[in-house]
Formats: sequence, structure tokens, C-alpha cells
Amino acid sequence: MRDMENRDMDNVLRQSLAPTYKPDESLNQWILRQAQLSAGDSAQGILLEGAGRKGWGRKCKIAYVLKAAVFLLMLTGVSGTVYAAWRLYTAEETALRVNDSKLAKAFREETGQQAGQGEMQSYGGYQVTLLGVVSGQDISEYPMGACTENIQADRTYAAVAIRREDGGSFTDTDSFFVSPLIQGYDPVSYNAATLRGAATYFEEEGVLYWLINCSNVEYFADHRIYLCVTDTDFYKTGLYNYDETDGSISRREEYDGLNALFELELDAEKADPAAAHALLAENRAATENESVAENEAAAELNVQEETAERSGGAVSDFLAELTLHNLEEKCVLLEDTVQTLMPDEEGMVNFTYCLPGNDPSYQNDSTGGQVSWLFRHPWGDDRHTWSAGSGEGLSDLTIHIYTLNDDGSVTFGVYVPRDASRYLE
Repeated sequence: MRDMENRDMDNVLRQSLAPTYKPDESLNQWILRQAQLSAGDSAQGILLEGAGRKGWGRKCKIAYVLKAAVFLLMLTGVSGTVYAAWRLYTAEETALRVNDSKLAKAFREETGQQAGQGEMQSYGGYQVTLLGVVSGQDISEYPMGACTENIQADRTYAAVAIRREDGGSFTDTDSFFVSPLIQGYDPVSYNAATLRGAATYFEEEGVLYWLINCSNVEYFADHRIYLCVTDTDFYKTGLYNYDETDGSISRREEYDGLNALFELELDAEKADPAAAHALLAENRAATENESVAENEAAAELNVQEETAERSGGAVSDFLAELTLHNLEEKCVLLEDTVQTLMPDEEGMVNFTYCLPGNDPSYQNDSTGGQVSWLFRHPWGDDRHTWSAGSGEGLSDLTIHIYTLNDDGSVTFGVYVPRDASRYLE
């Protein structure tokens, strides 16, 4: 039986407050740089402020940059643990804010309340709340973790909320790492980086919401499963203790930064040692294949960075001059992308389209979200809003125009620069 000491009082508090094989650090750093660079490929990567994503395995593509509302209060608990008494987003709501309705449904249908869910820990000037954890096959609109021809859809997803104790906002220099850890497996070698993990995050009113995913750790449910949250870019030694005798993992109390550690109570009946072994072998092979290509990719990265620096100014200048009144003069509408949808029962619209020259069988793009969110910043008038994305400059620039119609429907269409777009060739 797992050690449950100090849990009785914590559970009383939580219930009373309820609202009714081993990569080195340089490789991890390189992988993160790749993921950050790939932000330029996102369909909305250059538009909205306050959001981002990271990929600790293969680079991933998330085309939604989101903001959310939050009402905050605080309550301090006992034994160094506190619980959220304010209204944070739930895990389901966090998934909805990244336009992943399938994952939101999975969080909603998760009936087993994992130990620690809703728990808040405070270390290093930060407060971290565990919003929820769910695992399964094909439970997300955006399965990740492998190259596009071999997507790993059997995943674990976790949502956390992070805020500064002093109420301050986050800056570009703030770094965080969120990862499951497994009893009996040295966390230096087994963490989100080697479990083909990825993440997306967004900030609102001083709260940073992280939604991470990695290979399904539910297969290891006969072990203790932890979730760590640190103020580092990737897993670093010196933040946690690993007991080689019993495989347990614990915080290093002497660390003066953020090293929160939640223990998850997963269903032990879902443990599958054979599947766990096969999963680790699959991930090991994928990591080795990535290592072979590292030198070539690093050289390509330098070229891409130089190209992005040169082209970024032209894109910024073009968008700065673009208005609703000169849109037709400066841009051309791609007629095949135009579509009109009524919001679903959750108030969401999701548009799927294919740009000219892309193979429609596997290169479809999608965009959308909750209508109230899409039109929170009207453009030109209260009926229009827009977003944009660019890969290598004006030739790749796409401008996404959303129009709110009188009947509540939303019309979407993609515009491209009239004299520079490769999509007009």
C-alpha cells in the first residue's frame, strides 16, 4: 500500500474547499530550441501575445494561442501544502481553451479523482495547482510525440496552473518544466524529454496554464507516479532525490527554487508491465533516430534562424499597415478556404482547410475556438477579427479573417499577400 500519511487532513481540506538510455542536457536544450523555432510554422504563431508551446520529444504544431479569465483568492493549508479556494480553470476548461474538445471530454468523463488533484504546492516564490490528469488512446484532437507518419496517440495529459506568490506577471525569461516521473526509473533518464512529451501554455491575469502530454504512464500504475513542476527548461539534477533502494522520488528541501512534486493515484488495475516495456523500447528507438539526425538538424537550424531574422521585418511591416479597409487591395482571398459555421453547443467553431499546393490527405490546417474568445478583440469593427501565420516571410504569410454574422454564425477565409504569396503561383 502506498504511503498515505498526512493525507487525511489534506483530504478534509480539499473536500471542504471543493466547489460542490539518458540524454545529456545539451540534447534537451537543442530539442527545446527546435520546438521554439517551430513556433514560426504555427498557423497563428506570430499573432497573439501571451502563449507558447514546448516539445521535449519531436517538434509539435499547435495552432491556437489563447487567453482565459480567472478569479483569484488564496487559502494557506498545513504541512507546506495549500489548496485552491479561488476559481481557476478546470482541466476540462483548459483543454477547451486550446481548442481540444476531445481532450476536454476525456477530462470531464474522468470519474476517478486522482489523489492530489486540486492540490496546490508553494515553493520558490511560485504556487502550482494540479488541475487534472487523464490517460488513454486517441483522447485528443492533436496526438503528438512522434513524427507525423507515426503519431503516438496513446498518451497521458496533465493540466497545471502556475502563479507568482507576489502576484506579478511572467516574462520571457521565466522557464518551467512539467513532467511525470515514475518510481523505480531514474528521473534523469525517464521524464517528459524521453517520454516524447510536448506542451502548450497560455497566461491570463498572472496565471500560467500548462497542458502537457507524453507517452501513457498509466501502464506503470503499479508504481508510484509523480508529476514534477520546476522553474527550469528541462529536468535537472539537484532538484529531486532518487532513492535507488526503493525507487522513490522526493523533493530536495534545500533547493530554493520551484520543485513541486505531486503524487498521482492512478488505477493500479490499468498497469501493464509488458506494454510498459514495449513503450520504453519504442521511445528509446525514436530517441536514437533523432540523435542520428542531430548534427544535420543543428546546421539547418542556423540557416533557418538567419532566414527568419531577415524575413521577420518584412512580415511585421506588412501586418502593421494592414487594415480592414485596405485588405482587398493588399491581399487576395483564397476562395476554397471560405466557409460558414454555426457554433456548437459549447459555443465553438472549428474550421478545417487546405492551402494551395498542400496535399489535402495529410496537410489540412485547422483554426477556430469559442466565438466569444475569437471576437474578444474586434478588428476594424465589432464584426471582424483576424489572426496570421508565417513560416519564412511574406511568401508564406496567411491572414485568417473571421466575420460574425447576424444569425450568430461565423464566416472564415484565408487571405494572402497579393504580390508575394507562393499560394498564388
